[in-house]
Amino acid sequence: MGATVVRKDLVKGYKIVQVKGEGSMGIVYKAHQISMDRTVALKVLPAEKTKDQRFVEEFLAEARNSGRLNHPNLIHVHEVGTSGDVYYYSMEFVEGQRLDEWMDECEGGKLDPRKAVPVFAQISGALDYGYRAGVIHREIRPNSIMVSDDGQAKLADLGLTKDEQTRFLD
Repeated sequence: MGATVVRKDLVKGYKIVQVKGEGSMGIVYKAHQISMDRTVALKVLPAEKTKDQRFVEEFLAEARNSGRLNHPNLIHVHEVGTSGDVYYYSMEFVEGQRLDEWMDECEGGKLDPRKAVPVFAQISGALDYGYRAGVIHREIRPNSIMVSDDGQAKLADLGLTKDEQTRFLD
């Protein structure tokens, strides 16, 4: 993950454990939510992005789109907020791998259909559920799909969506 240095108390109420990933919409940490005594994924908007109001609105929309949907194959959002000048949201932590990491481990880079079909069926179900709720995911990528150690697939990154209530994403 490079040389990202972070304070363990970056967000009040959470203790940062480790950096899990970085992307255009934020940095994701494995964290401990103190009040609930649980492990969560904590997504934080990079400081340089907080100066752009459109980016802040998109970040918050990602959290809210995710938080209003409830499906077993969508990452569940617990909380969205600010801590000082830090915008964040906490979500379910999936013990497992991103799909791109899972694919890298496959022999010859090819997925075994007996393992891949159930994963893609689960993600298709999540996408259908979102579509029926008026949320269309517009950037499905292997790094936005988590596969748990027991084979359950979960879709994340609902930031690039088209939603009737989210006019600025059109």
